[in-house]
Amino acid sequence: MRTLITSALIFFATTAVVQRGPAPPRLVLSSTAWMDGAKLPEKYAGMGGSPPLEWTNVPNNAVSFALILHDGNGAPQATSWDPVHWMLWNIPAAARRLAENAPEGMKLPDGTNQGKNFGGTYAYRGSNPPPGDVHHMIFDFYALDQQLALSPDATRADLMKAMDGHVIGRTVLIATYQK
Repeated sequence: MRTLITSALIFFATTAVVQRGPAPPRLVLSSTAWMDGAKLPEKYAGMGGSPPLEWTNVPNNAVSFALILHDGNGAPQATSWDPVHWMLWNIPAAARRLAENAPEGMKLPDGTNQGKNFGGTYAYRGSNPPPGDVHHMIFDFYALDQQLALSPDATRADLMKAMDGHVIGRTVLIATYQK
């Protein structure tokens, strides 16, 4: 009996660690405007323009990308999610960057859909907390295995539901902001 159990443990232990080739590199989101975890430059705060973003190590089967920028400190007492500052989906699979100062509107020139921010506009809206408060701006970036069929008035919950089961890569870039 002991031999049977030992053999089974060895079999499962060795099959659990068998890997075919190296692990794929992890999706990375970055910006030339700040380092991950550092302060967001003033020009991207409040009603300033959006920062430049770039991504690498994209999964080979990515069909589109999505981005949700939210303020991790924005609603600590709220029962719903924190404020959405920017929401994009159906970013083309061939894209590897979002240029600085994305225009306002439901569609960007490359066909990317832009959702409403917490102020009700189809645009980037940077952090603008009261003096003294440090806020953490969280850029959640997703690689997806399909395009998403969402209405222009889709909410963050709608986007998250549509992405469910289709995320093939995810990364986060963080910026802090304080007046």
